[in-house]
Amino acid sequence: MRIKDNKDLEYTKNPGGIIALRGEFDIDTRKMFLVGFKRVSKQKLRLDLKTENSEKMAWIRAKNLRGGNSLDFLENKLQDFLNHPYSEIINTDLADLF
Repeated sequence: MRIKDNKDLEYTKNPGGIIALRGEFDIDTRKMFLVGFKRVSKQKLRLDLKTENSEKMAWIRAKNLRGGNSLDFLENKLQDFLNHPYSEIINTDLADLF
C-alpha cells in the first residue's frame, strides 16, 4: 500500500505550499528532493526536502500502532530514496520495498 493511501499514516500533502493570488497552491512535489530525514518521535518522521530555490520540510505521522510499524519500516528504507522526489516517496508501494 502506498503512503498516500495508507489509512494508518498521515503525510504532508503540500510541503511549503504557497497560495497564489487566485487562491490555489503553487506546488510541485516532483521538484522536491529528499536530502535528509529524522525520526523525531515514535509517531513522527521528518523529511528534509530541497527545491531549486529553497528547503522544505514534510512529515509522515503514524495514527496508530500499525502505522508506527509502517513508519519503522519506512525509516529503514528512506536512505534508498535520498535525492528522489517527494512525489515518488509518497506514491511508493511499501510492499514493493520488502
